[in-house]
Amino acid sequence: MDAKINLLLSQLPRAAVTTPSWLRTLDIDRNLTARYLRSGWLASVAAGAYTRAGDSPDWPGALWGLQKAGCPVWAGGQTALELSGLGQNLAMGAAPITLFGDPGARLPKWAVGGPWRRPLTLFTPALLNETVAESASFQTVSVGEIALKISTPERAVLEVAYGVHEEAGFEPLDHAMQGLMTLRPGAMQSLLEQCRLVRVVRLVLLLAEHYQHSWVKRIDLSKLDLGSGKRQLWPGSSIHPKYLISVPKGFLHGAA
Repeated sequence: MDAKINLLLSQLPRAAVTTPSWLRTLDIDRNLTARYLRSGWLASVAAGAYTRAGDSPDWPGALWGLQKAGCPVWAGGQTALELSGLGQNLAMGAAPITLFGDPGARLPKWAVGGPWRRPLTLFTPALLNETVAESASFQTVSVGEIALKISTPERAVLEVAYGVHEEAGFEPLDHAMQGLMTLRPGAMQSLLEQCRLVRVVRLVLLLAEHYQHSWVKRIDLSKLDLGSGKRQLWPGSSIHPKYLISVPKGFLHGAA
């Protein structure tokens, strides 16, 4: 066994996907990759994506490969809450894996069409200003041998709120917020201050107050951009009396 295959096997986790760009960082070029494929060290997952021979990679391996290749994407929203152990109130099942990325980021064909049990869905909004501290936005979690960059719960709830454009999108946010009693007030303050979307800020605050989470009492509303006027996100919705944004009819009964 040559030194490069030793290095590759030491760096490539089980069930992870690798790409030519990452292999080049190990000084493994196209010809050497082809040799490893022929000799049974690597196997093809899709055009331009490989795994250890005998492995059956799923979406965590695909996300690892994307991140190692420099693709600016991470697990966010409901998927990040699930990975953080905060998905008890969420109906996951075979729901798509929610990825968020920098504006302009795209998934390569191998990632979109790979043999994952749950498909990958990418959103690339300009949700936050770039001055948010890394510790407020991102964390690393392990899925088996695979270490992944994901949103913190504090950022993830803003990403879930980003998806509320209609009544059907309100329910996942409502369910998620019920279990988010221990969010870090400092991180939430920073993220809400830097959030570019008024509707996201309003939705997060109104649900946190509705469920009487203690952390929301420590948020300084005077530093947040709450905009002005009503935000009716879908026709026929009720308007929350304090935050002036759409909620489903019947939600206001007992609202804070």
